[in-house]
Parts: sequence; C-alpha cells; structure tokens
Amino acid sequence: MTKKMKIIFTLSLVINILLLGILGGQAYSMKYTGHGSWGDLREKLTPETRALMKQTFKDKKPEIFAIFKEVREKKNILIKVYSAEKFDPRAYDAAARDLQQLGIKIANHKLVTFKELGTQLPQEDRKVLAQKLVSMVLGKHGHKGKWGKHSPRAPKQHESPRK
Repeated sequence: MTKKMKIIFTLSLVINILLLGILGGQAYSMKYTGHGSWGDLREKLTPETRALMKQTFKDKKPEIFAIFKEVREKKNILIKVYSAEKFDPRAYDAAARDLQQLGIKIANHKLVTFKELGTQLPQEDRKVLAQKLVSMVLGKHGHKGKWGKHSPRAPKQHESPRK
C-alpha cells in the first residue's frame, strides 16, 4: 500500500470508530435517561393501564401514520420550494404553513388520545403519565433537559426586575 492509501485507510478507520462511539453513547443515553422511549415509565403503570394504552395506540396507529405520510409529502414540498433556483416567498409561506398545520394536527391527535385514555385511567396512573403527556405534545421543549435547565420556570422568574 502506498503512503496515501495508508493515510486514507487510517482516517476511515478512526472516523468509523468515532461514529460508532457517538451512536453507542446516544443509544446508552436514550436508554438510561428515558428519552426517546417510555423507559421506566411503563414499570410504574398498572398492568391494566399498560394493556389499555397498548390497545389504544394500536387502534390509533392508522390515523397517525396517515398524518405522518402527509408530513413527509409536505416536508418534501417545503424542501423543494426552499431549494429552488429562484426563491418564491409566497410558495414558501404556503408550504411552511401547511407543514405547521400538520404539526398542530399531530399535537391535537395526541391530546385527544390522552383525553380518551384519561377517562379510563385511575388517578395514580394519570399522575405518572402527566409529564409524558406534556413532553409528547411539546416535543423537545417539554423535556426538562439533562440538568432541568429547559423546564418551565416558576412565574416569579418571568417577572422583570425593573419596575
């Protein structure tokens, strides 16, 4: 092997090992912090609640998959509009609005599903699910973050010190 090939091979190997480490670290983080899955939350729920949720989500799957199909289509339209040779602000506004409306539709679907579940669940299980509900509807912004920095502030913290 030439010197150039050895360098390329070594760089490729180092990059692959680095990527594997990043992916492994991300998977570990998701598993043990509960982000990205229901994690320890499932264990806190009664078996009846787990079964009810499983059936409810199974029943709702076709509805949400149809919305996700729309999202993929609208996302591709927005990408094409934004990537076009000549930028069209009107087309961009329409495509962005369509995609935003689908995001609202997804959030509403989640809220309705949890409302239906809430009518059938005992209070203890609803307490366990409350934070998950908020984080599911708000997406990333609903999580407290690794050190709680992204959690909603107490009302006092929003008040301006100047009067």
